[in-house]
Amino acid sequence: MVTNAGCREKDVAFITKELSNFNNVKHETFEDIHLSRTGYTGEDGFELSIPSSNDKETQQAREFFERLIEESPDTVQPIGLAARDSLRLEAGMCLYGNELTEEITPVQASLSWLIPQSRRDASTTKFNGSDKILSQLNDKKSVRTRRIGLTSKGPSPRTGNAIYDQDGKEQIGYITSGSPSPSIGGNVAQAYIDKKAKIGSDVKVEIRGKLRDGVVTKLPFVPSNFYKPN
Repeated sequence: MVTNAGCREKDVAFITKELSNFNNVKHETFEDIHLSRTGYTGEDGFELSIPSSNDKETQQAREFFERLIEESPDTVQPIGLAARDSLRLEAGMCLYGNELTEEITPVQASLSWLIPQSRRDASTTKFNGSDKILSQLNDKKSVRTRRIGLTSKGPSPRTGNAIYDQDGKEQIGYITSGSPSPSIGGNVAQAYIDKKAKIGSDVKVEIRGKLRDGVVTKLPFVPSNFYKPN
């Protein structure tokens, strides 16, 4: 950055001349691609956001994808949304519209750790939903359901499947997300369930009109694999 309003012409001439020293570097670029050091699978990686609002941008996005596959066949492979979502589930991550809604509080979602101690004083803190959330933090008995993990065999649980007690008589919760688990075998699911059901409790899940065995399981099913610098 060069700032000198009194010598603008000289500065522009100097910068233009010096820029020629960098012209010996050539590389291909794809414009308007956002690269973020993030992801929602529990695995280490990046997310590429590529605009595709018209035919030209769609073609550019396709070319970029094909270039990645062609040049890095050993490290980059295409997968579908179901594979990505199975990784999210195994990592115990919430999906808005499933595990998170406007009616579900962070306390119910087992996300109380996101609320720092400095914001838990109702007399000095106000934020969206603070009255209900802080009251639940101060009175854990008022929270009747909580987000849990569930493992099972056979047909995979799906969103909306009812969960019953071990005897299959009383409904105690419902599935929010479910999928086969390539990493650990069997099926994994997230659910909201009566908090009386402890980790390791046997339950029944209604799948296609039949009650199937399930076990309340601690989240995450698979530890995250994020890169953490020393």
